[in-house]
Amino acid sequence: MLEALASGLPVVATEVPGYMSVLESGRDSVTVQPNNWRELAASLVILARDADLRRRLSDYALQKARRYSWDLVASEVVEVYQEARLALAAHPAKAMEVTSVHHAV
Repeated sequence: MLEALASGLPVVATEVPGYMSVLESGRDSVTVQPNNWRELAASLVILARDADLRRRLSDYALQKARRYSWDLVASEVVEVYQEARLALAAHPAKAMEVTSVHHAV
């Protein structure tokens, strides 16, 4: 899905939690209810016939995909680790003796 957004392709996707955490229906994609083949077919026909809609979805998709670039995501991950390191330094965790595998998980 992110590859399609980054390629500037309009996305048609089912409304499932993983997709909906990234997609904005009507802005970067057309979304349909799961298992609704009629809605999917209609969405594909509308998208195929409407060049302005395809262009609008594609333009926003390209902008959005930049937010998921490896450089940006990697820097955000590093930032989270740095914050965790500082928090641990400010409030060190107590040492725990692991006596069984259940204590370690």
